[in-house]
Amino acid sequence: MSGLLCGVKLKDAGITDFAIYEKADRVG
Repeated sequence: MSGLLCGVKLKDAGITDFAIYEKADRVG
């Protein structure tokens, strides 16, 4: 969940051009 939460925080900061890479096999 940390990757998705980081994405939400970036969007809140006004940053919309980013990619989230998950190290695990599944999201979370």
